[in-house]
Amino acid sequence: MLAACAKDRALIVPGAADTTRIHDASWGELCKYGIGVDVLACPCGGRMRFIEVVIERDKLRPLLDAFGYRKDP
Repeated sequence: MLAACAKDRALIVPGAADTTRIHDASWGELCKYGIGVDVLACPCGGRMRFIEVVIERDKLRPLLDAFGYRKDP
């Protein structure tokens, strides 16, 4: 009954009638919906853009160079 695509979920979970919106949501939208934080809101008032997940530190500098975001020499 509590699974996202359970047939009768809307009977017991408030607002569960439209699960299509959640399934098609981006990572940022899911964070905003799930934890209530707009992770793509920039302190300057603009919107940040998701580019890539970087796990290894040595891969970050070439990625920043490629997108023109590196500011230090």
